[in-house]
Amino acid sequence: MSYIATQKDINKVERISKSKNKTKNIDFPEKYIQDIADAYVKYNLTDKELESLIIRVRENYINALVEANEPIGPVASQAISEPATQMTMRTFHYAGVAELNVTLGLPRLLELLNASSVIFTPSMNIYFEDGDITKEEVEKFANKITETIVNDVIIDNDVVTDFQSNSISAKFDFNKIKAKSLKIEEIVDIVKKVFPTGEFSILRESDNDEEDIEKTTFKSLDELKMVLAEESLDDSFDDSLEGSLDNLSDNSSTNKNKNAKNKNAKTSISQNPIQSVEFTYKSKKNSIRELRNDDDKFRNISIGGIDNIRRVIIRKTEQEWFLQTDGSNLKDILNEDIVDNVRTTSNHIHEIHNVLGIEALREKIFNEFRRVLDDQGLDVDIRHIMLVADYMTYTGKLRHFFGRSRESIMYNYDSVFARAAYERIDDRHNYRSIYAGALIGEVDEFHGPLERSMIGQPIHLGTGSVDVMMKANKRKGGR
Repeated sequence: MSYIATQKDINKVERISKSKNKTKNIDFPEKYIQDIADAYVKYNLTDKELESLIIRVRENYINALVEANEPIGPVASQAISEPATQMTMRTFHYAGVAELNVTLGLPRLLELLNASSVIFTPSMNIYFEDGDITKEEVEKFANKITETIVNDVIIDNDVVTDFQSNSISAKFDFNKIKAKSLKIEEIVDIVKKVFPTGEFSILRESDNDEEDIEKTTFKSLDELKMVLAEESLDDSFDDSLEGSLDNLSDNSSTNKNKNAKNKNAKTSISQNPIQSVEFTYKSKKNSIRELRNDDDKFRNISIGGIDNIRRVIIRKTEQEWFLQTDGSNLKDILNEDIVDNVRTTSNHIHEIHNVLGIEALREKIFNEFRRVLDDQGLDVDIRHIMLVADYMTYTGKLRHFFGRSRESIMYNYDSVFARAAYERIDDRHNYRSIYAGALIGEVDEFHGPLERSMIGQPIHLGTGSVDVMMKANKRKGGR
């Protein structure tokens, strides 16, 4: 049922509002008129109830107005910074277990004020357009978007590092690959792009009693993929492989297959079932550090899912299923057809800015500030938070309060002394610093509250915004 007011209802509210307006120079904003009209329709108010509602809203509206020359900046600063001293310095995690960490308290507040491009715990809440989506469909989607790296699909997560031959090697686990709904051919392609000189080998049971494993090394990636395609590995994953994979697992760390027979790909290939595909890479640099770097680089190659979505937690409210993620990639998630693009959001304000724009960013900064303060049980008037969100975004770009970049609010102060209030010892070579201001002869008029308070002068706001002058009353016989 729709509760949207018609133009006739809006006109009626405007008429009653003007008739009850004792303060003729104060009118309701259009949004107030629309909200009152919607409430009039939704709750089926009588004319007398409507008049009473308008009078009470007007009283609250007038009480909430800021007086002329009110120092809203300093007041907002004090209203937020004082409660911030009571904040905790901890990272909170849901349900008392370490399944999903979320930064709260003062660290999160500083992330917002600094507009950090790299945050401690990026996360997303993902909602679905279909409210009747089943748990099985949610689980399938969660598996689809979770980022998979090479380390997730190798046997025992083990990469053998041989410092003598200056090489690394690892064996892929077919069962893990199947569980992630991936294909070995695609993984081989991705790994080859990162390590072009790396070699792939197919491992099978040997027909020779003297050998445990028969190893066929492929110099050509196309020949390897042809063999894999011919044997239709994706359809041949079965329980019979598990015993073979266990044997490979035992052999991987001890290097038991050193005596395995190497065959060229062009020779006849055994028809024994494939146990695994092995990757070997020999580093050109004879350096232990480089070899360890190659180990980490190989383990962290992304082979599936959406980048930066490291983990997905499935949750359910009374009405629907939704997902919470460890990691954030708003752009790619919103491209998924089943995702609700309106409610899905990220706690990474830079992603909000890049994907949804400056207005969405302003709203997100406000919501994040309010959530942080509410979680700590701190009561701050929302107008102070709105002022901070407006000040960080009103130029059309995201600006932060601290730092020395061109997006810094400190950087854009006209006053030399105001900029100096944020200086550090190593700032003397910054051309916007007080040091450079003295060199080029900058003039500071001391108009702002920050610089005036630094020199002990009253600010031009509040009671300091007017000068009271009084003529002397000359009495008879007086001077």
